[in-house]
Amino acid sequence: MSFSDPDDGIIDADVPNIYVAWCDVMGSSAIMERNIHIGIVRITHFHSAILRAQEASPSVEVVPAGDGAFITCMDWSEMRSFLLNFHNFMGWQSSRKIADERFDLLYLTRCAVSFGQVGLGSRILKDLPPDLSNHQQHIRHLIMGPAVAAAYQLEKEAPPFGIVLHESVMKQQPSLKDRLLRWNENAGQLVYDNFIKLYFAHQDEYARVYGYDTSRTAGYLSSAYKYFAE
Repeated sequence: MSFSDPDDGIIDADVPNIYVAWCDVMGSSAIMERNIHIGIVRITHFHSAILRAQEASPSVEVVPAGDGAFITCMDWSEMRSFLLNFHNFMGWQSSRKIADERFDLLYLTRCAVSFGQVGLGSRILKDLPPDLSNHQQHIRHLIMGPAVAAAYQLEKEAPPFGIVLHESVMKQQPSLKDRLLRWNENAGQLVYDNFIKLYFAHQDEYARVYGYDTSRTAGYLSSAYKYFAE
């Protein structure tokens, strides 16, 4: 199979400045190596929460990527609404697992948001050269650009179950005073006590099963406490 070079239609395609978030499941690589079934369930539940949140935010576009997803949107208020709905639905999922004592299925995410140029495969479908026209499903899931890289790299700075904002978002939204976007300010202490601490206690207890490095627990709990409880 041979492919031609991109034609002028793709080269000249619009690459807008938009918001992009990268969210993924913490510790998924380690759990996949040791218990693929638990890993599959955790990641499937993550994407279920993403899709449920998207139902309430139809202007948001989601590009799934393994144990994570990129989320793009032109409007900040819509992006913020999506992220809040996503985390609240995750909280609902977690409460059910805790009630059923399925602590092994609990999972945490981290999210980062940036603003800037984002090239989406869905925007170049009409400009595809003939030899790519039969591969639209693949092209549709492409996402690239400096804002994508910024969100992906920043995610590791987010607290567990939290959201961190890139400086590009702060410049676009001067009313924001904190790079940490809090999604549950009214019940943060409850989330920390009844979910975050429980999750890490279970991870520590079954560290060998999950391939979890217990030396990270103190740091994770500290950043989560500052995010939820301070």
